[in-house]
Amino acid sequence: MKKQKINQELKSFPQIGQKDFLEIMENAPEVIQTASKELKDAFVALEMAERALSESSKRFFVFEGSQGEEFTADLKSYSAKGFVIRHGGTKAAAEKAQRQKEIYIMPLIEDIRTKKAVFNDIYRKEMLSSVTPDILSYIVKLFGEMNGVEDVQKILKQEKKINLTQKELLSIFARKKAEIESKRAVFLASSNQYKVATEAGRLQIINSIIIDLQGRYHKYLEEGLEDKALIFEREIRNMLEQARKEVKGNELKLTVDGKIDITATLHGQENVSRVFRTLPINSIIIGLVAAKSGLDPTVLIHQLATSYYKDFNGFNKMILGREKIMLPGDLIRAANWDELEQQNQKFLDEMSPYEVQEATYLDDEVKLSVKERLKALKLK
Repeated sequence: MKKQKINQELKSFPQIGQKDFLEIMENAPEVIQTASKELKDAFVALEMAERALSESSKRFFVFEGSQGEEFTADLKSYSAKGFVIRHGGTKAAAEKAQRQKEIYIMPLIEDIRTKKAVFNDIYRKEMLSSVTPDILSYIVKLFGEMNGVEDVQKILKQEKKINLTQKELLSIFARKKAEIESKRAVFLASSNQYKVATEAGRLQIINSIIIDLQGRYHKYLEEGLEDKALIFEREIRNMLEQARKEVKGNELKLTVDGKIDITATLHGQENVSRVFRTLPINSIIIGLVAAKSGLDPTVLIHQLATSYYKDFNGFNKMILGREKIMLPGDLIRAANWDELEQQNQKFLDEMSPYEVQEATYLDDEVKLSVKERLKALKLK
């Protein structure tokens, strides 16, 4: 009976071109590529339904805020009416956005839900598994992030409303052991042993909290309880600030739907670290000092390269730490002060003072005689 129902629903799917079918199957999981035609068709139909929603020309609604600025609402994610009003749009614009979502977007969302239910039923039947491919991939991902069986069990119950026994989870772990160990190796390559002691682990926890808060935020918006929604909006901002501090002030990289892209965020930090490893630290310091003081950095570099300390500050040659550096202070402390005192005294003794004599004046007769002789010489 159930099989007949599934086949009936499959017949209601629109015809899919061979080109689209092959493109989707190339990117499909291996378990789907080797599955029956029935499961493949259900998977392709689900993918096409999701594409129809993502590529719909009615997905986005553009409106003006109270200050004349332009906003774009993604009707796939937001409560259209609440989003428009919250950003200063008119009541008429809010109602128009809500109508656009109800007429064009909600049918596409319902179509995805229907096709997903059909796909999951076929998958469970063929794979003899109590979990869908999405959930199975999620469980493998959780195990790969160093979560234990009890942790995975709690996360599935809280986030996915799925109750699996520890025996079922252990069975999944055994079947997917190679893939889980591979994911753990990647996870541990950039982290320590414990999840909360690693930057990647802490960012993932913060990201999970933000996703939970976003769900409640959108729920209250849809119910028209904007006061309660604002409380969760503030909490989301606080968590984003905590995430920013976690990466030591670097920019957070976000995905299209606003989630923290942990891989891209840590990649950005690794790139900064790589630059610091290749750029001389003295150049960074001089650049900062010059910028704050309004000085030309080339002048500072010239002074450092020609000063007494030029051979010891790393500007003229590489300092390996084994060189014998004689600083002015070392020269003063190493001097023989007794010898210097003796040499100074010897120098003072050799200096003879000038003899000061009284000035003498010639008498008048001598002066006249000299004067007469000078006149005679002049006449000649």
